[in-house]
Amino acid sequence: MKLHLLLLTVLILPFAYLTSCAEASQNLQHDIKIELIPSTSKLIATDKITLNSKSVTLTLLNDLQIEKIVDDSGKSIEYKTEKSENYRDITISGANEFTIYYSGTVYHQPGETSLKVTHAHSLGMISEKEGEGIYLPAGSFYPYNGELADYKVDVTFPANLEIITSGKVLAEKVNAEKKTKVFQSELAMDNITLVGGKYIKAETEHKGVMFRVYTFAESRSSQSYLKSMTEYYDIYTELFGDYPYSSFDVVENFFATGFGMPNYTLITGMLMKMPWVFLAPGSLAHEFVHNWWGNSVYVAEGDGNWCEALTTFSSNYYYNVVTGNAAKELEWRKKALIDIEALPEEMNYPVKDFVTQRHTDDAVVGYSKGAFVFYELYKLYGKDNFFAALKQFAKEYKGKRAGWKDIKSIFAATAKANNLDLDVNKIFAQWLEKTERPTLKLEVLSHNGNKLDISIKQDLDFILSVPLVITTDKVETQQELVISSKDNKFSFELDGKLQKVSLDPNYQVLRHLNNFEIPYTLQSTLNNNPLVIIPDESKPTHKVSKEFTELLNQSGYKCESLTASQAAKSDWKNRPIVILSSQADNSFYSEFSGKYPSGLNFENDMLKAADKELPLTGNLMLMNLTHPANKSLPATIIAFDNLESTDQLKRLFHYMSYSMLMISQTKRGTPLHSQEIFPEAPVNNDIRFDAK
Repeated sequence: MKLHLLLLTVLILPFAYLTSCAEASQNLQHDIKIELIPSTSKLIATDKITLNSKSVTLTLLNDLQIEKIVDDSGKSIEYKTEKSENYRDITISGANEFTIYYSGTVYHQPGETSLKVTHAHSLGMISEKEGEGIYLPAGSFYPYNGELADYKVDVTFPANLEIITSGKVLAEKVNAEKKTKVFQSELAMDNITLVGGKYIKAETEHKGVMFRVYTFAESRSSQSYLKSMTEYYDIYTELFGDYPYSSFDVVENFFATGFGMPNYTLITGMLMKMPWVFLAPGSLAHEFVHNWWGNSVYVAEGDGNWCEALTTFSSNYYYNVVTGNAAKELEWRKKALIDIEALPEEMNYPVKDFVTQRHTDDAVVGYSKGAFVFYELYKLYGKDNFFAALKQFAKEYKGKRAGWKDIKSIFAATAKANNLDLDVNKIFAQWLEKTERPTLKLEVLSHNGNKLDISIKQDLDFILSVPLVITTDKVETQQELVISSKDNKFSFELDGKLQKVSLDPNYQVLRHLNNFEIPYTLQSTLNNNPLVIIPDESKPTHKVSKEFTELLNQSGYKCESLTASQAAKSDWKNRPIVILSSQADNSFYSEFSGKYPSGLNFENDMLKAADKELPLTGNLMLMNLTHPANKSLPATIIAFDNLESTDQLKRLFHYMSYSMLMISQTKRGTPLHSQEIFPEAPVNNDIRFDAK
């Protein structure tokens, strides 16, 4: 992701060429010289700015004091300032080249995270304290206005530190006390972020590109990360064309971030210490793919943030296709559709209106639903045409801004060039401008001998590629059908006697799901204002259970709580419920006796599942299942004992779309057990027909 659309970019060019490009560039140009003094959180800097006009308004952190602004002859230039809460706007007119002298102390603690806000933000920090470091976004170490610009950054800092920013390193010198590095942007960028700390560096070169990992301590995972980055390079240059930069760095941050900037990513240290998570398709690969989408082709203001959608499709989903992991493909599609289905109605806005991830509900719209839109295009266009369009998009808009309209234009041209009969305007409008998704229904009109007649109905008139699986006593075949009206009829010749017809059994259409297709999840329970039933005050886990309920409410969920002895059946029988703590501490568990899903049992704080017996002691269990008094409602069990704080419980919010799992409190990694739990489904339903 990115901070105020933190996503930028770089190229592999000789210095002489870069210099000539800078001289001829029509972009705004920054030539920044800065000294960082972490012992006092101070910076001293100048920024020589060259405009392509005679007027500009720049933004600078209020902590930084402007000493003077002079033209190229050294003459003072008048300027106007207007302050807001944290920043000031500086308006300069009458000169197209000037230098700003400024300095100040920058020290802002990162903001808080929560169950829905997973990334922290800071206005800027310069520190050498333990557990802190250097983080300077645009405006905190140079004045910016968001225009695409060329950057040269000459930064001096203590010799025991390392500094990273977007761009190619042109020069580096060091003595006993200080180090200086000079960076030059390789493409125009809309802003830059500078970070630093006491880093240990690991690096490798692959096909002329440098890959580096910066960590605060020795890491056994660094070599795995380097190896994976070179694999990503080979995969995605094949799909998108030339890599836009001469390097890619993975940089550990001292607070919770997952930011992508041109040619590097800034990642929380906790995540970097979990290679089984960081190397999953949606993490490091996601940040690498941002070098194309968002960090070399930039997001145009006012036309939606498409880059998170395309990056999520490319990495979180399509990486599984490239590596042949069909189970993970299905898992991603299913979880995306479940998350979209569980989205609160007030948060279900059009994809084109997504700007940035303020919390997890935004991510469902901008990442999950947006990525599924690209999957719909992929199905309609086919692999070759789809990636030909993306290669053209990357080539045509490299170093430029683009919006959804530009993507639509590229795909329209690709359809025309390849004689694809597609109403591109309608396809983009149906997915980007509306909040609706179609509901599909299968009707078998007749099946006699080797002839099958069906109708696929939808409540809208979307253009969709819909898979239909036909099973006979001899063979199972999948048909890819394109529908565009409310009633779509098809006929098939059968090989054998009909047994079953299934419409989209593998979650391949961006549609409404039927209740029986949606596994119970923590997210679906919490999004429906549950009653939380906690242990009585005399029990040792009462305090942490109460604190966890308060944390849920602070994170935007609406939860009431009652103790087990307070909760009458009239309080809970007609609403979703969450049960906290152990069976030993919470007497409400008796309501679930004999009502656990088939193949599962939880008794005397012991989980029995798939021939396993797993004790609750030392573990955490999440189980989402049918409400014990109302089959139309969900219930959630969060089982634990001997917890003194909510820290362990926060881990469960990485598993919002899971039905059931048990994880160790002390060992990170694969859950001890996990599985999906579904509501009971009717045999013949709207998407399945079983022949009698």
